[in-house]
Amino acid sequence: MTSLLQKGAEESIMFGSSGIIWIHGEYMSCNELVEAFLTAKQHTFASHTLRVYRYELTTFAQSYPDLLIHNITESHLRLYLDEKNDLKTNTLVHRKATLHSCFNWAYEQGLLPVDPTAKLEAIPFHMRVPRLLTEKQVEAILDVIPQQDLRNRLLLTLLYETGIRIGEALKLQIQDVHINHVDGGYLQAVDKGNKKRRIPLIDASRSVALLQEVLKTLDEGDSLFSGDVNKGGRHGKAMNYTTIRHHFERYVDKARSRYPELFVDEKESITIHQLRHTFATIKLRDGISLSSLSLLLGHSSTQTTQYYTRTNLESVKRELAEALERKRQREKPPSEERHSPSNI
Repeated sequence: MTSLLQKGAEESIMFGSSGIIWIHGEYMSCNELVEAFLTAKQHTFASHTLRVYRYELTTFAQSYPDLLIHNITESHLRLYLDEKNDLKTNTLVHRKATLHSCFNWAYEQGLLPVDPTAKLEAIPFHMRVPRLLTEKQVEAILDVIPQQDLRNRLLLTLLYETGIRIGEALKLQIQDVHINHVDGGYLQAVDKGNKKRRIPLIDASRSVALLQEVLKTLDEGDSLFSGDVNKGGRHGKAMNYTTIRHHFERYVDKARSRYPELFVDEKESITIHQLRHTFATIKLRDGISLSSLSLLLGHSSTQTTQYYTRTNLESVKRELAEALERKRQREKPPSEERHSPSNI
């Protein structure tokens, strides 16, 4: 394996391809490794991923502030993960994956003689079935959006009709919108891995109509979802996730109040990401193949997309149970109806 680092005149110094000087692993602390790793990945990872990695790796480094990475073994890593065993299993899986990504990188760069994460035991991963909204619930949320909130209406409709990630949508610029009258056109989005992907608008008629309206209000070079300058936003710059989350929560509260019968069984909070889950399940129900759905969602593997098949099965089981109950009601003997408590 060829290292990307070249040894300097002294054995203790390693020169990176980006011009950054790294100390050889024998003399490098955990904090120095974290900084070197994140610097090397700053153009590879999305900004959100970098924040998550920084938090997780800094937490680990704080556990061993005086330990050089050359002396770290799988025992140190296992002890750290065991201390966090009160966390959800999925959180531990992601935490272990973060450690592996960092230490495996250090090994590949020649900073470590071995990867200490290589011998860590696998943590059983149980992915939650995605939480969905019904189509009526989504329509109720969209219905309560004030007419003047055109930008927000477009964004939430787009999430629902195309399954685009909220992070991808907020990055869209005017030049990323390609509308035509043949098949609706497409959006040129940038996914979590900073790779470009096209999102078709052939089945997003409401989004296309709203896009045409919004584009008339923007200047060339603007973000598609520009912040409101009257409320602290920067002209032409994208609003942040916190802003749209705040608006979305207001719309949900309003929909719950106006259409309580639709949300009576919805005990947990409703999130923006559920619009994407709902899109995926609807498409699967309508007969879209798993491979096509995976492409639409921007998944790197169909294994991720397969979790929606579990959701669809749960929907089928629920509908079967409801149908069975209706059948029982129809076949109930007249004598049973006559003597039921409601008829006494």
